[in-house]
Order: sequence, then C-alpha cells, then structure tokens
Amino acid sequence: MTRYLRPDLLEDCSCARFDDWAATFGQIKTQNKKTATGELKLKTCFAGFNRMTVIPFEYSIPPKEQDKQLLEKLMAERDVVFSLAAKSLKGFIESGYDFKMSAKGKAYLENRIVSLHSVEEFLDEKTVVDEKGSVVGEILYEMLKEWCKGNMQTPVNSSEFKERVIAYAPNIEPKKVGDKNHRRAGFKGIRLKTAEELNAPDDSEEK
Repeated sequence: MTRYLRPDLLEDCSCARFDDWAATFGQIKTQNKKTATGELKLKTCFAGFNRMTVIPFEYSIPPKEQDKQLLEKLMAERDVVFSLAAKSLKGFIESGYDFKMSAKGKAYLENRIVSLHSVEEFLDEKTVVDEKGSVVGEILYEMLKEWCKGNMQTPVNSSEFKERVIAYAPNIEPKKVGDKNHRRAGFKGIRLKTAEELNAPDDSEEK
C-alpha cells in the first residue's frame, strides 16, 4: 500500500526495493526441513516482523458508549491517517527503531512468530512423509492441539491445519482413509512416526 500511496517515504527510508524492505522489517528464518524423500535441506522463509510494536487492548468500550460513525469518520480522514502513520514510521527508522513495547506485547509477538511454524515443527516431530502412509485428519489435529498445549502455543484452526499439512510435502493429499467399513477424512502420503522413530536420536544437527 505504501508503495502506491507514498513511494517517496519508502525512498527516504531506503526501502523502495522489496529485498531492502524485508531486510529492514522482516525476520528471516533458516532451518532444516524434510523433503518428500526424507532428506534434510536448509530452507529459508519469512518468519515474522522485527520492526513491529504490539499494543494489547485489554479493555472494550461498552456498546452504548461506542461511536457508531467511527468507521465513516476514519474513512473520510484516511489520507491524513495514513500520512501520519507513514511519517511516524520514518521517525522510528531515524531513531534506530527505538520501539517501546510492553511485556505483554512482547510475549504476544513472540508467540505469534513461533505459531507461524508450529504446524511444520509438529509434523517434523510426529510424522513421516511416506507415499504409502495415511493418517486420519481428526486424530492428527487432536495430536497437534496436545502438542501445542505442551509447548505453550495456540493451535491453528482445523481449516488452516488441513491446508498446511497438504503444503508440507508435494505427495500429501486429502483422502478418505481407514478400512472399507469405516472410512474417515484424512491424508495420504504421510503417517505417524512409530515408537521406535519417536525415540530415535535426533541427528539433524549432524546433517
């Protein structure tokens, strides 16, 4: 949005190019990820935002005291609001990113960054990509919720979980799984790790 409305501010902040913007505001994460063949390869992805302040809103305005025309008022002043926000951003950059954030805000932001990769980390830990394998979706999602509980994370909703499981490896696809008399929604191309696999030493660091 800034690129179209205030490209001059991006130029002033040396963020006109996306790579410069990502280097300034993005948190890039590189870690080992399993390929469809089970090999470990380093993968770099956009993990979150470094230059972001979270302001927790812990109180709500009672309905009777809410301004019912607030949206219309903000829309009428959107050019001014956006310009003030962009100028403030420039000031933050010039101050060396001296963001002030509460402890609750920091905790929330850290949790959100971790949750961006919670599904993939769960799948790395609990499953194996196997073209002959299958798993019931409901069982896998319940395992995710337990895993998140143990790791103090908030699980994604079931719809997002399904999309991220499918995107985890090229050969994973949503299918009915189970015996002929009791077919259930699930995934083909992935299976749960056996007890031996779960207890096997982690040699990813060596690779």
